[in-house]
Amino acid sequence: QLLKQIPHISPQQLQQAVGQLSDYPLIGYLQYRYYQHHLRRASPDKITAFLAKYPNDYYSHRLRQQWLLQLGKDKHWQRFLTHYHNDLNPSPARQCLYAQALINTRSPKASSVITQLWLVGKSQHKYCDPVFSHFKQQGLLTDTLRWQRIELALHAGQYSLARYLAQSVSQARIAKKWVRQWKTMHKSPQSQLLKLRPISLPKPLNTQQAYFALIEYGIKRLARRSTKRAYQKWQQLKSQRTFSPSQQDSVHAIIGQRAALNRQNASLHYFNNSPAQEWRIRAALWQQNWPEVQEAIFSLEPAQQQHPRWQYWLGRSYAALNQNKKAQSYYEKLRKKRDYYGFLAADRLNQPYYMNHQQLSIESYALQQFSMRDEIKHLHAFYLMGLNKQARRQAYFLKQYLFNTQELEMMATLAHNWGWHHQAIMLLGKAESWHDLNLRFPVLHQTEILKASQHTGLEPSWLLAITRQESAFNPTARSHAGARGLMQLMPQTARATAKKINRPLRRLTELNMPHRNIQLGSTYLHQVYQQYHNPVLATASYNAGPHRVKRWLPKQPLPADIWIENIPFTETRKYAMNVLAYSAIFDYQRKKPVIRLRQRMPMVTPLQ
Repeated sequence: QLLKQIPHISPQQLQQAVGQLSDYPLIGYLQYRYYQHHLRRASPDKITAFLAKYPNDYYSHRLRQQWLLQLGKDKHWQRFLTHYHNDLNPSPARQCLYAQALINTRSPKASSVITQLWLVGKSQHKYCDPVFSHFKQQGLLTDTLRWQRIELALHAGQYSLARYLAQSVSQARIAKKWVRQWKTMHKSPQSQLLKLRPISLPKPLNTQQAYFALIEYGIKRLARRSTKRAYQKWQQLKSQRTFSPSQQDSVHAIIGQRAALNRQNASLHYFNNSPAQEWRIRAALWQQNWPEVQEAIFSLEPAQQQHPRWQYWLGRSYAALNQNKKAQSYYEKLRKKRDYYGFLAADRLNQPYYMNHQQLSIESYALQQFSMRDEIKHLHAFYLMGLNKQARRQAYFLKQYLFNTQELEMMATLAHNWGWHHQAIMLLGKAESWHDLNLRFPVLHQTEILKASQHTGLEPSWLLAITRQESAFNPTARSHAGARGLMQLMPQTARATAKKINRPLRRLTELNMPHRNIQLGSTYLHQVYQQYHNPVLATASYNAGPHRVKRWLPKQPLPADIWIENIPFTETRKYAMNVLAYSAIFDYQRKKPVIRLRQRMPMVTPLQ
């Protein structure tokens, strides 16, 4: 009730409430809400005291941000500078006000700060307008800086900004023509590539390098439409101009990668042995050209070659070339890892999976002491009161800005004990603490999962793995695209699925109910499984949509590990790998026989 009254209460009423609720763990949050509504008339000394009293709470950080904006608008520059240095994540607006404060206090730092604000490829906040005007009046906004920003704007696709900046340089005619060439290349790369006539560009630009960047951009634009035409244009350009070996490799890589993303047979031809290109490896895998796979992997940087992904594929390539001892040596390096490639390597060696579960070692006394810290008590109070948004913000603030690895692990343990499982999972991810499987892979919603499994025939660990990957078991999760709940259902998909099972969705809030979300999510997964009868394709479809997966199918049967490696969407590729590995982990967590990945990954075949 007091929260609702805060916009209308007086300082005396607030003081009285603070006195009456002195032991209330969220009294600081109530004060924050008051100051938020009465920022201009609040005493600076009281705000300063509040910030000092609650340094480890997200709302103190937010109040500082809001106050800095007000101080800047009111031109209280010295006070602004005093508090700006504690701004953990300054917005563009506050950065511009910081530059104004430096100018108005005659700070020697002003020039370097303004230069950093200037050298961006997009329009800055309006609070930077007087900053740049001052820079210009002082004679510090040189042609070199203007040209540098023009280039940044062009490479960011900000042609209006580039055109505006071009008017202000001393060689404006050349600058305007340069901007027009970029814009024309963006719209009509096929015609522009051969019509391009270089003009001499002033320093700091290197004319030859600048024009190659423009050509490279044009090739990239054209390759999105047609790799064949892009390659033809490139061959014509090579016959007319001289390009360095590294420049040629760069262009071949652009065309080759676009072709590989579309699984074109000419991909390797387009790559033309360009070194250090991961999609060249994938193109070779798609064609099962094993010598080329090896050559492409060995062209990577040495550290990159050691990634489990490429170590696994080296093992696969040696096995395909009947060099089994070498293959086994690569698999042996990986087989004890608890991840997708580790499990695949163990399958190749017919060895058991290593789950490597290690419970976090935290003394109960240390955990008790940690739980008594003010910021943790405030977090727990938010959670208990159902103030989910505030609890998430507090957890995010502590996770991103304040806590070290040990503190993150203790906070994750507490969150798990409270039943806040998705937060525990995210905290351990931030801490890069991977081995406590009970915290990272809790077996939740068993009744609903088992019921859904019986209804659809889908394996329970697969459903758990999808849920873990989709929302980390957050029943109220909502994505930027609008997907909701444990299994992240889009409203349109949920309504259509509910209608098919004759259980219409009356309110979208039903998707926040675990039993309803799991019912509809498992039913939809079963529907896409029925299209392909392949869990790999069904998993990818759940993430990217069946219409896309249909386009990605091979023309001939293909091993599932090769197909997964060639999924063009990075998110979906990681998604499929994670769900497969998580399914095995959930078998282990459920104390069931572990279904091996090779059993979950049948050959991928063309759609019949």
